[in-house]
Amino acid sequence: MTLPIPAQHVGFVRDKVKAGTYSTEVEVVCAALDLLMARDREVNKERARISRAIEAGCKQLREGKTRSLEEVLSRLEERKHRREANARPA
Repeated sequence: MTLPIPAQHVGFVRDKVKAGTYSTEVEVVCAALDLLMARDREVNKERARISRAIEAGCKQLREGKTRSLEEVLSRLEERKHRREANARPA
């Protein structure tokens, strides 16, 4: 496969090889693709986590397991205070 690389990236790739960070231009592109693939995996994991959380919330709604807005806001405020207390230096 042969792909054209936009001019704004060519210099960056060549600089990485010139600096000795990578042996070849192909290594630079492969490293970039590896990072992109890793990011995609993390994004997919996060999407799956969010999807599971939404499903759980929908199930709770169907089962009538809901909380008032005031209770939710109160719990969030408590969590915030606990985090702030734990973040303070001793």
